[in-house]
Amino acid sequence: MSTRTLVGFFTVMVFCYFCTVCAASSVTPWNSVTKDASENVSFDLYLDEYAEVEFSVTADLSYRWTWAVNGEVIKETEGTSSNFEYAIDDYGSYAVTVRGTSVNETLQASWNLTVWLVLEKENDIRELEGLEDYVLRLPKKPERIVSMAPSCTEFLFAVGAGDQVVGVTEYCDYPPEVVEKKNHGEIAVIGGYSTPSFEKIVALQPDLVVGAYGNPDDVLYWLVDESAHQGVTYPLYAQNPKNVEEIFQHLMVLGALTGCRAEADSLEYELRNRVAAITAETASLTEEEKPRVFYNIGDFFTAGDNTFVNEVITLAGGTNIAADSSGYFVMNLEELIYRNPQVIICDSSMVSMSLAYEQIMEDKRLQILDAVKNGWVYVIDADIIDRPSPRIVDALELVYQDYSDFFVATRPTPSPAESSSSAADGSSAKAASTATAPSAAASSPQVTETARTVPVLKAGEDTAMLFEDMDISLLTLSSDTTVNDVRIAIKRVERPPNVPAPPDTTYVYLDLSVTPEEVARVSGSIEFKVRQSWLAAHNIEESTVRLSRYDERAGWSKLSTSRVGVDDLFVIFEAETPDFSLFAITGEQQSRAERTTSPSAAPPATPQSSNESSQAAPSPLAATPESETSAAGIPGFEAIGAAIALLVLTIHRRGSNYNPGRDANLYDTHENRKNKEPWKPGYEGR
Repeated sequence: MSTRTLVGFFTVMVFCYFCTVCAASSVTPWNSVTKDASENVSFDLYLDEYAEVEFSVTADLSYRWTWAVNGEVIKETEGTSSNFEYAIDDYGSYAVTVRGTSVNETLQASWNLTVWLVLEKENDIRELEGLEDYVLRLPKKPERIVSMAPSCTEFLFAVGAGDQVVGVTEYCDYPPEVVEKKNHGEIAVIGGYSTPSFEKIVALQPDLVVGAYGNPDDVLYWLVDESAHQGVTYPLYAQNPKNVEEIFQHLMVLGALTGCRAEADSLEYELRNRVAAITAETASLTEEEKPRVFYNIGDFFTAGDNTFVNEVITLAGGTNIAADSSGYFVMNLEELIYRNPQVIICDSSMVSMSLAYEQIMEDKRLQILDAVKNGWVYVIDADIIDRPSPRIVDALELVYQDYSDFFVATRPTPSPAESSSSAADGSSAKAASTATAPSAAASSPQVTETARTVPVLKAGEDTAMLFEDMDISLLTLSSDTTVNDVRIAIKRVERPPNVPAPPDTTYVYLDLSVTPEEVARVSGSIEFKVRQSWLAAHNIEESTVRLSRYDERAGWSKLSTSRVGVDDLFVIFEAETPDFSLFAITGEQQSRAERTTSPSAAPPATPQSSNESSQAAPSPLAATPESETSAAGIPGFEAIGAAIALLVLTIHRRGSNYNPGRDANLYDTHENRKNKEPWKPGYEGR
C-alpha cells in the first residue's frame, strides 16, 4: 500500500471517529411539567394530593442510563432513550439526574424541581374579611416558626416540630419543654396572645407564622400584606377549629406544613382510638342514663352549644344543661337550681384552688342540687378543656372519669337470680362473686378508680371523705404529724398474679394508697359496703364479713370489722387500718347443709347475745332455720320461696328512688360518726 493510500485511510478513520463522538455527545432532555428541555421545573401541590412527573432523555447511541433523585439511585435502563416517572407526595426541592454511560463516554442531564405546597380552604385565615382568597404557598419546609397562641404551640410540639419553633407568646406553657426553652433563651417571647409585637416577630425572620382565632386582626392583616414589608413574605397559617374533628384536621395540616407527616399520622390515630373507646361506652346511653351537667367557669359563666366544652360534655356521655343557648353566657341562679345538674365541673382558672368550685360549694342556695348533695362536683384544668389543641382528648377522658361516680351509682343492679344461675352453671365462688360485685370485671375500667388530694391533713384531727360511687363509702384519715397534699387513690383491681387468694370468698379487691409529701404515719378507718344480694347468693353471714389487708411479708390479715348500718341494697361495715395497701372484702361461705335443718332432727339451740343479734342481722334474702324446717317436707318449697323473695325484692327496687348520697338514714346507726364533717371532694390533681 502506498504512503498516500495509507494516509488517506487513516484520515477517513479519524474523520469517522470524530463524527461518531460528536453525534453521541449530545443528549436531549424533556419533562412533563414544562414539556420541553427546561432544567428548572416547579409546580404546585395541594394538601393530600400527589403528582407524577415524567422525565426523559434521547441520544443517538445506546447508553446505560442511571436515574437518581437527591443522590439516591432509583432506576437503571439501557437504550438510545430512557423514561423515568416519579411520584411526588410532599413539597420541597428535588434534584433529578440521569447519567448515560458507554464504553467511550458519559452523558448527563439534570433538572432542578421545586414543589410548592399550596393551602387554600384549609387555612382559617380566610375567615377574615378580605382574605377569602388568601393562598399560602411554601417552597420548602419551614426552619423558623413563630407561634402566636398557646394552642398553636401545643399543636407544633405535638406533631414533632418543636425544634423548628423560634418564637411563642408569654402564655405558651405546654408542653413543659416550651417553658424550659423560654427560660434558656432558645425560644423568644413575642408578647401576649392578644398583644404580639410586630418588631419581635420581624426580628425572628420566620418562614412560617402560625396564628389562631383571637389574635388581633391588624397583626394578621399586616403579616399577609406584602406591600407593608416589600421584599419580605410571612407565610401565615391560622387555626380556628370548631370541634374535635377539626382539631384532628388541623393536626394533619400542621404535620404536612412542618414536614412531620408521620408523627402527625401516628398521633391522630392514637387520639381517634382514645375518643372511640369512650364513645363506644356512651353511644348506647339513653337520655335518662346521662347525667345533667353544668360547667362553671366562674360567676356561673358557662359554655353552651358550639363550644369545645359542650362537645366534651356530650361525647363523654352527659347532657349539657346550657346547650339550648350558643357560646358562653352567664346562667341565672334560679335557672341553674331549676335545671338541677347531677354533675358540676368547675374551671380551675389560673389558681390551684378553683374559685368556681368555691362558688358552688359555699353557696347555701345550691346545697339542694343533686350534684352538691352527692359530692359530684369536680375541678378540671381550664387549659386542657378550653384550648383547641390535641389535649382536648385528655379533657374528654377526665370528664368521662368524673361521670364515673354518677354511672356507678345509677348502674342497674344484677338480681340474685342472675348471680345464683352463674354459680349453678359451674362457676367458682370467686367467679360468682366477681359477677355480682360492684367491681365486676365487665365494668368499664374508667369507673373503677378515683383519686383526691387533701390540701392539709392536720395532726390529731380526723379528715373524712365520702365515696358514694365506690365500695368504700367513707374514708377517715389521721396523721401523727401535719402533712400537706396528701393524695388518696382508690382502685378496684383483679388479684395480682403474685398475691395468693384470701382464705374466704372474695367480694372485691381494692388497691388503696395514701401518699403524703412529707414523711408521716397515716392511718384511718374504712367504711365499706357489700350488696345484700351477694351475701344471699353465696350463703355468707354478715358476721363473717371482714376487710383483709395484704402485706408482702405477712400475707393476708383480717382487720377488726364491725357492721354499722344497712339500707335497701347494701350492708355497711367499718374497719380500722394502720396502713394502706391492697385490701380484699371477704366473707365465709357456708354450705347449704350448714344452713338447712334436717327434717328428722330439730335444729340445735344456739345462744346469742343481744349485741351479736344487733351486729349480725341476717340478710333479707336468707331463710331462717325455722322457715326451712317447716318447709323441708314440701318438695320444691325452697325454690318457690326463693322465687317469691326475688319477686318481692324486684318490686321493691323498682318502686324505690334510693340514692346513696341522699338517703337520710344511711348514717343513723353509727352515732360516733355523725359529728364528723366530710371533706369536700373536688381538689383532684389533673
